[in-house]
Amino acid sequence: MLTSKHICKGIYGYLGEHLLDIVSASDGYKFLARDSSFVDTYNFKREQSPYTGRVYYVLPAPKNSGISAYFRELGAKYKGHTFIIDGGGEDDYYMIAPTLKTMQALGDFPRQGYDPRYKAKESEMTDIWEERSPVEGFEFTVEPIVYLKKDGIWLIDSDGKEPA
Repeated sequence: MLTSKHICKGIYGYLGEHLLDIVSASDGYKFLARDSSFVDTYNFKREQSPYTGRVYYVLPAPKNSGISAYFRELGAKYKGHTFIIDGGGEDDYYMIAPTLKTMQALGDFPRQGYDPRYKAKESEMTDIWEERSPVEGFEFTVEPIVYLKKDGIWLIDSDGKEPA
């Protein structure tokens, strides 16, 4: 049910009705678009990675300009504890990292060469949510917590959208 789009943590912001990645660069924040269908409307600059050849489009996203943006990561309740979903696995498994409170409860802390990570099936996670937090210099106009799955019931459809 979760897609790679859900699992990606990072900064996201709105440009009109488009929710886009925002990346930090040496000269400030920038919107990053991969879809070219609307880039001419906003005067995005076309760039191509010299390493992969992948084409993307960038546009400055200046602080204090009324842009709504937030940092997003995916949280989960697994065996009664709170984790952050780090990545997708195979066969319905996901890599999850314990929060500090969970590390304390489990007695499992980072050590030299070791970061606690667990493999969990999506069906074993009772709750999955998007946790959103403000980014300094941008407006924060979204809900801080949006549940995708609550008490074992999906609140989104297979496309990742809220059901009608």
